[in-house]
Amino acid sequence: KHKTYRLPAGQCPVFGKGITIVNSTKSFLDPVATGENKIKSGGFASPEATEKISPLSIDVLRSQYKDVQELRGLNDISLCAKHASSFRLSSDANSEYRHSAVYDTNNNMCYILYISAQENMGPRYCDKNASNEDTMFCFKPEKSEKFQSLAYLSKNLRNDWEEYCPRKNLGNSKFGLWVDGNCEEIPTTVSFEAESLLECNQIVFEASPSDQPKIYEEELSDYEKLIKGAKDNNAEMIGNVFFPKGAFKTDKYK
Repeated sequence: KHKTYRLPAGQCPVFGKGITIVNSTKSFLDPVATGENKIKSGGFASPEATEKISPLSIDVLRSQYKDVQELRGLNDISLCAKHASSFRLSSDANSEYRHSAVYDTNNNMCYILYISAQENMGPRYCDKNASNEDTMFCFKPEKSEKFQSLAYLSKNLRNDWEEYCPRKNLGNSKFGLWVDGNCEEIPTTVSFEAESLLECNQIVFEASPSDQPKIYEEELSDYEKLIKGAKDNNAEMIGNVFFPKGAFKTDKYK
């Protein structure tokens, strides 16, 4: 609330999550394009700087923070998150904005994300044609095999996540909802066929609720919206052509 930005804010690592760039061959872990470079010549990670801050191996991070008492006992993933969130905006030292991070458990590397956006899809804001390197990225969050070694981290990652954030399946457990201060069993469940744990994880991830479900648009062009809106006598759809959802700062509120 009262912020001009939105950031991932989960207190647990999201294992196996990455960002798929639809209209580029670049990985989101590649450094972001800078200067005169084309937008799509880079990814989402922090660019090269005078002092190398990303990506860094966990050994380098441990050496770098060896004299910082509160960071000595942290596990690798927590240390990566702390490293990323230690950098402030040069233009506003009092800002609460902090960078997200990704830790690769295969090579023990910590990446600071320069771009923390999660999704940009639909005909209004992105062009799936990859040939134009100066158009905006089309991208979406995914859990897939290519991301299985990654852990996506926010500035709010709790230091004791290993105890409070289950990483494996919970046996003999039920999930609940808070209702008037009480934890009640979820009344209904839906079953899906899955041939593997990875596929099951993908289904659950994609079915998870959005934090801003009311501002996402249908996958229609402006022309298609005008035609469909006129046909269905839908004034709201026609209005969205001229005043798109998310205008007037509505995307800042839940």
